Amino acid sequence: MTFRGTTHSIPVETQTSMHRIEHNPTIYFTHKGGNSSLGLFADYYTASSRSKQHSIENQYNTVSQDFKDRYDVIGIKVDYSQVLQFLTYAVGAKATYIKDLGTYLTGLGDNTNSQRESSSFATYLNLSKSIGQFFFATGLRYERERAKSFKSLDDMSDMTYNHLFPYFAISYSGGVNGSLSYSRRIYRPTYNQLIAKSVYIDPLSHSIGNPLLKSNLVDIVSASIQKGIFSGSISYEHSLNKKVQIAILEEETQTPKVRFTYDNIPHVHSLTAYAMCNYGVGRLRGNSALMLSSSHMTYLGKTYSTFKDIGLYIKTTLEVPLWKGASTMISASYRNAQYQDFYYLKPSFNTSLYFTQNLLQGRLKINLIAEDIFKTSRVNNWIQTMQQARIEMNTDADSRFIGISIRYTFGRSKDKAQSKSSIQEEIKRL
Repeated sequence: MTFRGTTHSIPVETQTSMHRIEHNPTIYFTHKGGNSSLGLFADYYTASSRSKQHSIENQYNTVSQDFKDRYDVIGIKVDYSQVLQFLTYAVGAKATYIKDLGTYLTGLGDNTNSQRESSSFATYLNLSKSIGQFFFATGLRYERERAKSFKSLDDMSDMTYNHLFPYFAISYSGGVNGSLSYSRRIYRPTYNQLIAKSVYIDPLSHSIGNPLLKSNLVDIVSASIQKGIFSGSISYEHSLNKKVQIAILEEETQTPKVRFTYDNIPHVHSLTAYAMCNYGVGRLRGNSALMLSSSHMTYLGKTYSTFKDIGLYIKTTLEVPLWKGASTMISASYRNAQYQDFYYLKPSFNTSLYFTQNLLQGRLKINLIAEDIFKTSRVNNWIQTMQQARIEMNTDADSRFIGISIRYTFGRSKDKAQSKSSIQEEIKRL
């Protein structure tokens, strides 16, 4: 570990444990008529988790943390669609309530409990129409969200958001298939990014959430084309308040430390070009993909990436059937050195092998996985440079992995998985 030109060796031994209990009862009703369909969905999700962390620095300095968290999510949604002679329309509405209560039993320094409540309402209207070989679709979604965060009685935030999400697309089907679309999307912060929970990383760094973190709104314009075995697309994205992890140097204490937290970047512009080819020779099937990406990002007056910094990603997958229900696959990918937010990612190469066996009409699936068989993956090698801190990560850990998974799908579970949960998006944030 290097700090201000001085190198220190601080051996650290850390033990962590996580215990989680969750329940998700769901009620849903669907009805399909001749030209219409109706769906009603109601969910309740509750989960409690407890995470413990015990670290020993230099064989004598002990750091312990015990944190308990509880989530409650309630949601209801209704969707209705109808096919008319001149167009097809769909309307719907959704309401959700979320409560997150975090409690420190023991912690790092003067920690306080954290609580967050969020209630939201959304409604939408979609219209679509086919004319010859052309298909047109447009829609608008309105969303209102109120979020309250508490770190203590004297430290509270109460914010209300109103968002509109327009959508438009036109596509053509013929000898050459093509499409052009525009949409606005939202990427909400997870609750670990919002909750003021301090997590020990090493003797000179820790991480903590930001209750004032805003959702990321993204406007996307994309065009795609497909002919035969080839397909490609190009897209432009403008991110408003993009969520990123930042590093801040804390110099108030006797030993300066780096605090990792989250913040919003006002504007980020991104370009992406993608091309893929599917092919087959005899029993061999494969596909190869190429992606080029670049972005322009400025934070606190400093430019971290420009459109001249081009990222390259290549992946090839080959699959061969062995016998009934069984196949084997090899996958190889390469990523060049490239910028990603504040991180400069070093080059990485990965080769993996997979074996799949389906039994009992596809209900039983057995998978064997051998990942990074040549130990060439460097996904955790990067440099983060900010105005007050520069952090370099060089990981030489053994990234090779061999695993087996067995999965059986019951009939009722399969039917439930096909239902449209009213809180699916919210659970992904937990």
